[in-house]
Amino acid sequence: MRGKIALLGLPGSPVTAAVAAALEAGGRGAVRLDLFAPLAGKPVTIASGRVTWEGCELSAAGAVLAEAPVFPWPQPGSLEGVLEDGVPARDRVRRDREGRSLVASALHVLAGERPVVNPPGAAHGAVAPAAVLDDLARHGLPVTPWRMDAAAPGTAGWVADAAGRDAWHQPARPPAAGEPALLFDAAADAAIVVLVAGNAVVAARRIPAGPLPADPGNGDPVPAEELPGRLAELAVRAAATVRAPVCALTVIAGEDSRVLFIETGPDLAAWHAAAGEGVAEGLARMLVSLADNPPEDNR
Repeated sequence: MRGKIALLGLPGSPVTAAVAAALEAGGRGAVRLDLFAPLAGKPVTIASGRVTWEGCELSAAGAVLAEAPVFPWPQPGSLEGVLEDGVPARDRVRRDREGRSLVASALHVLAGERPVVNPPGAAHGAVAPAAVLDDLARHGLPVTPWRMDAAAPGTAGWVADAAGRDAWHQPARPPAAGEPALLFDAAADAAIVVLVAGNAVVAARRIPAGPLPADPGNGDPVPAEELPGRLAELAVRAAATVRAPVCALTVIAGEDSRVLFIETGPDLAAWHAAAGEGVAEGLARMLVSLADNPPEDNR
């Protein structure tokens, strides 16, 4: 395991297989593991600051990718099975919560030892995208004005669920009428959503106005040579500002470019499906860089 890059994937996602192939093509060892291992009855243990995941000692990994941020939501991810004959299935709910807590705790311990992409802190930005926008604005980056209000039927323009995406939660697209939503004061009928990995843009799509975060499969690809340099620079700077090694930024193009939305827990499987192997190759380059040049707090 020593020096290999560990890829903790979501069940059924093709991303870790693609990233592992890109790493191995570049001569780097990789191991694929299940991010939801405790929920599937697979062993994850923490002892004396060491994390062992499905028998692999991740404390010896060069770097670790968690495919999605993990936030220990207190409720079950689904109501299915919570009631059995009208009686709460307390044991099942308790096991679910304990498994989620173990995943979050293990990643927290691991992030103190090794470079982890999507460490526990990343989940706070993933589930509260408005807070990330405020953070960007405080650091002087141009951000489109937004407000929080109840979603209305047929809301036009840009709108986002107030709660963003992490491993356990999927934002509603669009939010149901009456639910809290982020509404954006942006007149543009299209924008560019940019996927950043490390300090580089790895994919970009032009998307129509509508629900956020954008589904990259609904947009048209923007070739790297056609992406305005100021937009790429703004996206990379914004990602660095909020310390999100992987994120998707929706940017209003034009003379006065502004960040419209930032997703610190982007759907990597959707990006891989929409943009191809370039996404996996970009993630692999980022992980190799982190393994070879770990941040100061991991040295």
